[in-house]
Amino acid sequence: MERTRSPEKAAELADLLATGTWTHDYPITYDKAQRLGLPVRADMPAEILELMGLFPQPMRRQPAVEYLPERRSVGETKKGAEVDSVPPNK
Repeated sequence: MERTRSPEKAAELADLLATGTWTHDYPITYDKAQRLGLPVRADMPAEILELMGLFPQPMRRQPAVEYLPERRSVGETKKGAEVDSVPPNK
C-alpha cells in the first residue's frame, strides 16, 4: 500500500482493515472501498457476472462471527458466567 499512499496513510488503512472494525463476513462495497482509497474497478465483464450468478451467496440475518473488543478470560462463557473447571483426562 505504501506505493500508492504515504506510510502513515497505509498504516492507518491497514489498522482499519485488520483490527476488528469489521468481521470477515462484512462486505466492503465498491463505494466504501473507493472512499477508503482502495484501487477498485466497476467494469466487471458480463461473463464473470453471469458466472458469479450461478453461485449465489446466502443472505444471513445474523453475523457469522461475534466480535469481542476485549479478550475473554479462561473459563468465562458468552454471558460472562464462570464455568466449572473440569480436570483433564489422565
